[in-house]
Amino acid sequence: MGRKIAVVSGKGGVGKTTITFGLGLSLAKMGKSVCLIDLDIGLNNLDMLFGAQDKIMFDLADCIDGKCRIKQALVRHEKQENLYVLSSSKSDVFTEISELKLNLLLSKLASVFDFVLIDCPAGINRNVYLGLKSSNEALLVVTPHIASISDADKVLSVIKGFDLNFSGVIVNRVRGDMLAKGESLSHKQIAYLLKSEVVGVLPESDQINVQSGNLEYKSINKDEILLAFDMLATNIESGRKQIFDCQKQYRGFLGMIRRNIKRSV
Repeated sequence: MGRKIAVVSGKGGVGKTTITFGLGLSLAKMGKSVCLIDLDIGLNNLDMLFGAQDKIMFDLADCIDGKCRIKQALVRHEKQENLYVLSSSKSDVFTEISELKLNLLLSKLASVFDFVLIDCPAGINRNVYLGLKSSNEALLVVTPHIASISDADKVLSVIKGFDLNFSGVIVNRVRGDMLAKGESLSHKQIAYLLKSEVVGVLPESDQINVQSGNLEYKSINKDEILLAFDMLATNIESGRKQIFDCQKQYRGFLGMIRRNIKRSV
């Protein structure tokens, strides 16, 4: 039986959807079969990052309502053949999801895939509860900002109310230059504040911001961000504790120059 992991956050805009896709892509590159589920009804963007927005024939609601078979709604990634996405409805009308049917659907997917990653909406709402209740693990995404950590702490208290394993915290959008100057919270400080283990750190990427989360474009920082995702995937898959060093290029004399350039642009 595959692992069903709900990816949640307190605040919106922390990069949860990009992380769901990036983690899925890295797990797939490791040879694992992965299915990504978008549970953010009406505001879903996972299929866009996946490059599947023009290929969607059926969605999550269609599967739950019995309008199609599961395999008819799954879209395979163009380059990574063991990576699939199941999109949610973009309808403006709120789609009420049956808890029982969602749980049955995810269980069927977990019997086929090694990993089922569920991109839940931000905050605390019914679909977040459904995602957590239908999963056996959860990952909490934060950024090194007090508002994000405060909201994440509230979500963490909700997670603890469910019968599942809390896999840990992912710290996203870390500015290495600010971290090196002591102007940003470190992952150790965040772990202390949330009283939880940090299982991955991802650097801020201007290219990802510009490219709307695309992890396959060619850029000078491509290897850096993909390495961070690969470390995260290895930690999730094997339980290792590799943490990407966002400060590496900002240490020493040359690092000081890079920090000053970064600050001035």
